[in-house]
Amino acid sequence: MSATLSSLVSLVIVLALIPVSLWIARRFMAPGTGSAGQGPIRIRATATLGPRERIVIVEAAGKSLLVGITAQSMQTLAEFDDAPEFDQPEAPAFASLLKGIRRS
Repeated sequence: MSATLSSLVSLVIVLALIPVSLWIARRFMAPGTGSAGQGPIRIRATATLGPRERIVIVEAAGKSLLVGITAQSMQTLAEFDDAPEFDQPEAPAFASLLKGIRRS
């Protein structure tokens, strides 16, 4: 009976350590790495061109840069003085459903 009890206590300790470790990771994560749109550099839009290729509009220091990204390199394709405004895309149906479930 004591072997079962020690196994159960070990399981409870391990399950309790999971949320604690997630909280610690979020607490000490570098600023700006966990959420887009914070800090001096923001990603405004992204378009995937292939499995490892994409283009990104990055806003930094009051300018917008069109950057091409591949598996091997990054290259500035264009530079804009005024940042273009983008409409926020609607959330997909699954994301909306998931938000409704989380609120309940």
